[in-house]
Amino acid sequence: ITLVLALVNTGYVNTYGGAFRRNILTNIGVNVVYFIFLFALGWLLLSSPTQFNCVFRVNCDNKQSQEAKALTPLALFSAGGVGNCFLGPQVKIWQAEMQPVMPPEEYWLPDDESGCTPPSGSNTTPWSSPDISQFGCEGPNNCFSTALRWQLVVVFVAYILVNHLFTKLFLQGPVAARLRQMQKRTDEEQGTYVPSVYNSESDVEL
Repeated sequence: ITLVLALVNTGYVNTYGGAFRRNILTNIGVNVVYFIFLFALGWLLLSSPTQFNCVFRVNCDNKQSQEAKALTPLALFSAGGVGNCFLGPQVKIWQAEMQPVMPPEEYWLPDDESGCTPPSGSNTTPWSSPDISQFGCEGPNNCFSTALRWQLVVVFVAYILVNHLFTKLFLQGPVAARLRQMQKRTDEEQGTYVPSVYNSESDVEL
């Protein structure tokens, strides 16, 4: 989520300014694509487990991971595992409990045939235990707690705002203008001033 947000937001703010670019406020296509990406990332972050979440392996649990096999086209964009048992960190609990009955140097892994659980009769942590199913998710999962979700929302919103403000105030605003003027005076004193280099008219559009 963090990487995609960084790429999407950087791509958007890089459309600011430039005589060869349309004003971002009137560029409907860029704005629509930008907000679609933000909505999708917000959905992955705040929603309960869905098949869509499991394609991207974010806020996914075992139940939705298995049901996501119906999303064959979208599964092409997944990191893998769509339609199979979800190998969340809770699987390590079962592996540790199954290790005494496993051959040396082999580890138990869930599979569809066994219902993604240890064999019946095994003395393992129950599926319904909070150690396995947590935060409203069923079975092994990587679901975020409510507190973590909203902490990430605050961090991501702050990142978006800082990125926009940095571009407008520093790269294209008074800070950049001040630096250009300082460099211009230095070049004039050294006799290396080239007027076309300091023509900032193309950098002032939103």
